[in-house]
Amino acid sequence: MTFREYAIAVNLHEMALIDRALHCMFWLKDSTSKNEVSCREISNLLSDASLPASNVTSLDRILKLSRRVVRGKNKTFKLHLATEEELERSVGHLFAPSATLPAAPLVLDIPFFGQPNVTLAKEMAEIYIQLHCLENSARNLIRSKLETAHGENWWTQVQTPDMKKKVQERIREEQRNKWHQSRGRHPLNYLDFGDLKDLICNSWTYFKDVFPNQNWVITRLAELEKCRNVVAHNNVLGDIEISRVRLYFGDWCRQLGGII
Repeated sequence: MTFREYAIAVNLHEMALIDRALHCMFWLKDSTSKNEVSCREISNLLSDASLPASNVTSLDRILKLSRRVVRGKNKTFKLHLATEEELERSVGHLFAPSATLPAAPLVLDIPFFGQPNVTLAKEMAEIYIQLHCLENSARNLIRSKLETAHGENWWTQVQTPDMKKKVQERIREEQRNKWHQSRGRHPLNYLDFGDLKDLICNSWTYFKDVFPNQNWVITRLAELEKCRNVVAHNNVLGDIEISRVRLYFGDWCRQLGGII
């Protein structure tokens, strides 16, 4: 299993920096038998998997304060035995050999939904992938920048009253429906797409080196939110909106390309 595959399987993008680092160390130990890991190796591993790569100095400081790791030789760290056992119980099964499951057949004979509609659905699936990737790219960027600036508890320092209320209400709703999968482990996962531009602009000091200006962010994310909501409710975008999504997705990738 590659680290990228592992990161997807455990939803690494939803975790705090310390947890991402622990999972990097756990993957390296299981995959390469490497017990002691440097902060640079962790940062490179995250970057190679298209995850926010932490500042090495910040990561070193966080690991030194954590009781879940112990120091190794030559400025390296290794998992505390209790941490290793905890991770083995929760995700160790991912390293066990398993049979490949057959792909689910595509149903084409759908009552009240003809072949032309199936073709449109496939096109919307492509658009959904771009919107999904861009939205989560924005969430990861926000987490990376604000965690570096404020530490692991960055959320308490940047949340607005409306955001705090929204997150609390959605968490309470999840607690009433424990049978269903939760959105994630961090309050950021409970915000709407439209909230992301507000988080960026409210903390512009930490994002001004990423984007040309605030209007660039506001315009694109506001228009993409409208397109996202159409697709998320299983409706079909028109040609102009499809072109807009593809254009803005390309803009986003070019603008953020190479940023760590």
